Amino acid sequence: MSLRPYHLAGEIAVKLYDSLVKNNSINSDGKGITKQGQEKLLQLGINIDEKTRRKKCCPCLDWSERKFHIGGHLGASLLSFFEDNNWIERVPGYREVVITNKGKKELHRHFNIDI
Repeated sequence: MSLRPYHLAGEIAVKLYDSLVKNNSINSDGKGITKQGQEKLLQLGINIDEKTRRKKCCPCLDWSERKFHIGGHLGASLLSFFEDNNWIERVPGYREVVITNKGKKELHRHFNIDI
């Protein structure tokens, strides 16, 4: 089975945002990380820098899906974490990623996202 590329802020990012809201990891308006969310992120190994100049998290309208994905420091941290842990691989020269088999399993396990 070949792995298809996904836009960095497309279908999967929208599913991730919805999962974070549904599981009370971010506020329903997408503008803040809950205490429960901070704990879950720390358990995964993602530490959100309290002193960041960026917004901690914010909703960002995805142009292709017409729904929100997560932006700000949290969005960047998740992207880095996914890449560092081989859940995704960037497609050189494009704003796309390939979700690895490991990533598919881990996204389902931690965020209940099916790909």
